[in-house]
Amino acid sequence: MQKNSFRLCQKNDRPNHKNACKDAQLEKALTRIAEIARQAYLNFRETTWDIPVVRIDQVPDGLEIHWADKTKSSSHFSNFPAHMATSQNVREAALVAMHCDEPQAHLHGLIKALTEVFLRLISQKVTISREGAGTNANWPNYRHAILRIRSEKTKTQWIIDITGAQYGIRRALWKWRDYENMHMAVVARVYELGYFKYLLDKASKIQGMDGLSYRVGMLAAGNLDQAITKWAVGHKKIAEIIDLDEEAYQVDKASLLESMDTAVRSFVAANNFNAQFREAKAYDRKCPGKSANEIIMIAKTYCE
Repeated sequence: MQKNSFRLCQKNDRPNHKNACKDAQLEKALTRIAEIARQAYLNFRETTWDIPVVRIDQVPDGLEIHWADKTKSSSHFSNFPAHMATSQNVREAALVAMHCDEPQAHLHGLIKALTEVFLRLISQKVTISREGAGTNANWPNYRHAILRIRSEKTKTQWIIDITGAQYGIRRALWKWRDYENMHMAVVARVYELGYFKYLLDKASKIQGMDGLSYRVGMLAAGNLDQAITKWAVGHKKIAEIIDLDEEAYQVDKASLLESMDTAVRSFVAANNFNAQFREAKAYDRKCPGKSANEIIMIAKTYCE
């Protein structure tokens, strides 16, 4: 009786069973994509770190990160202040704060099959304090950029949040409705894949220190793409990693991440950009506020 009832249920409810299975398979793949993309970006940020930090404070509603006056620096790159991070959560939040649009640009080669979304998000607050330039917070001043993926067959939606650590969100993959409800997220605008790469490319052409930071990031990302292509030639297509058994997946994931990290480290070691940094500082002294205003205008023109 139980056997027949089970078969009847499965037969009558077959469409839902099929959809659930398809969603489970896709979610497993997306979990792995999210793991690789998130760790790749954290590695990228730490290796290309260019912001001198005075201190990082934990406050009741989040973090306060105190950036030093970069015009007083003698070099473009800085060491990430890992010793100031009191936990892995703080470390990751500091790495990604105010940079939620970068992963979609710099990791474009890894996530080109996904869709980009802008959100208004309310959760942990990160405030950046700049020497001589006041403070700024990630909300309500900024929108948060994530990736949204929809199954064409079941219409289920997921999101990948690579820079959520600044809001206290360390989990990378969510079903959209769960994320929306738990973090009070509201979609403000949807962008096509590649939009943020286009946006950062425009910002990278601006003179001054702000433009230089974007320019160096884009150049480093180019080396990242080369490393991904080279790894795929020597091993397998990136997409094939996702379907491996757990042991093989972990081996290839570590190998791919190491290849990408090595490529970016080699790029930083070979290019200090100090000459360009001095020129950028001189430009900002000659035209104070101009490059920052141009960045703001790009954001207003293309993001609002």
